[in-house]
Amino acid sequence: MRLKKFFAFALAATLIVSAVPAFAADKTDSLAKATASSNDVSGDSVSDNKEPGVSDNDDNNKPGVSDNDDNNKPGVSDNDDNNKPGVSDNDDNNKPGVSDNDDNNKPGDTKPTDTKTGDTKTDDTKKDETKTDDTKKDETTKEETVTPVVKTNAGKGITLQVKKSTSAIVASGLVKGDAVKSWTSSNTKVATVKKSGKLGSKITAKKVGTATITVETKLGAKASFKVTVQKKKVVLKSIKVNATKKTLKVKKKFTIVVTKNPLTAQDKVTFKSSNKKVATVSSKGVVTAKKKGKATITVKAGKKTKKVKITVTK
Repeated sequence: MRLKKFFAFALAATLIVSAVPAFAADKTDSLAKATASSNDVSGDSVSDNKEPGVSDNDDNNKPGVSDNDDNNKPGVSDNDDNNKPGVSDNDDNNKPGVSDNDDNNKPGDTKPTDTKTGDTKTDDTKKDETKTDDTKKDETTKEETVTPVVKTNAGKGITLQVKKSTSAIVASGLVKGDAVKSWTSSNTKVATVKKSGKLGSKITAKKVGTATITVETKLGAKASFKVTVQKKKVVLKSIKVNATKKTLKVKKKFTIVVTKNPLTAQDKVTFKSSNKKVATVSSKGVVTAKKKGKATITVKAGKKTKKVKITVTK
């Protein structure tokens, strides 16, 4: 019994002695590895190919370069692979000193809008120009939309004796820039008409009947009246003058204008001065002041008369 215990103790001792070297060897190996790790280059993270001073995120990092991008260059922020030194990282194409709001900005430019440097026009100026343009357009429109008009002194119509003519009918009331284009007759066998001067006409009666005379302007305005041609004479009803008295200085002139009623009456108009030394008058009614004094001009057409008193002063 004692012998069995002895052999058991001896076997246990033998096992213990044999296990000690293996345990020591493991400890020694762990210590060696720890020592090797501590002797690795300072500041390097675990990597077989790392260079000194390079961060451990990428094998190809260069010294002093942040580890977010393999191609970063020294001093460049890591938000964009193509950033250049000193350039903000909002745009790949930014240039040094340029704000990152626009890819094509040039140094020192701030481009909040597309306005070019040197533009001095303000929005208010542009508005004023627009208003000016609108005003011009309005004025042009007003000029273009003016309705052309024309009228005559013939009223509703005139009466004319066969083979007689009259130049008493004239056009009037034309708008600025307009002019008489033509005079026409609806029945040239009864009455013909032609243009006379800028506004006047000459109507000739051919035979008994009626015709419509029309005057037309260059802007398209028209006016018409009726001509009645008869065999008997057109009777003069009355006459009017443009003044019944007039004061003139020596050598000055004044024309007496006579209007017959009807206009087509053929009675001849005559003029006579009561004192030719003071004032004279021509067959067309032109009065000329000669010397200081008074004179009366008598106007007569058929049996109708009018008097014009003339006073001449120095």
